[in-house]
Amino acid sequence: MFETIEIFEQQELERQEELKRQEELKRQEELKKQGKFIQLKEKYKATNHPDISPSSKLYEILQKLEENKKLNYFDEDWLENRGLTETIEIAKELELKKEFTALKGKYKAEKYTDFSVSSDLYFILKKLELENKLGKDDLEFLQKHQLTDTLVIANKKYADSLKHKAELGEFLNDSEIEWLENNGHEDVINLAKQKHFAALKRKYGLIDPLLSLEPFYTIMVKLEKKERLEPVLVFQLMDEELLSSGGKIALAYYRLEAEFL
Repeated sequence: MFETIEIFEQQELERQEELKRQEELKRQEELKKQGKFIQLKEKYKATNHPDISPSSKLYEILQKLEENKKLNYFDEDWLENRGLTETIEIAKELELKKEFTALKGKYKAEKYTDFSVSSDLYFILKKLELENKLGKDDLEFLQKHQLTDTLVIANKKYADSLKHKAELGEFLNDSEIEWLENNGHEDVINLAKQKHFAALKRKYGLIDPLLSLEPFYTIMVKLEKKERLEPVLVFQLMDEELLSSGGKIALAYYRLEAEFL
């Protein structure tokens, strides 16, 4: 019986020592988290908030920033309600930098080492993402910094957008056609003309499927632009019965001529 009691006492002693050890580990972990919390508060400009408990909402939010995670609406609202505007600004800047990194990867511009969201490249890539086309200064910037892969992608993206526009039967303006000519996209120009011609034929009631592109395409484009037509050409086509005197093209021509008188 005495041996049983001794064993029990020994086990109880070991259990108590284990509990103390676990409590000490927990205390050390808590101190470690507090230390990390203080560092995070300094790093993300949140030192004016008095809470230092790792169980607080602020610690959770700052850990998100440290792990490069996006803050949700409720996180930002929590920070705003406590006047932690600098922390919010840092969070937004981190999100922009993450976006910049993704854009650099997408458009093959990783060799450009500046990751500041105030850099020209960020605005250029953002424009490329949203608008498909870059301006002359943007293209010169890419050439200056030897971002040739980015240039290739930018040109292809713009050509694809013009091709899509052409496929919809929309008219390409002079600057767009000039760009396609200068960059060797005659196929897109021809596609644009054929698609636009088909759309204009429907609009002006030309039903002949074998109707030649010229001079009818030029005539209809001029009517669309409200540019004056050569009367000789119009009346010659009427005499040859290639245009109806009461058709939509003739009526549009007469209306346009009246505007010039």
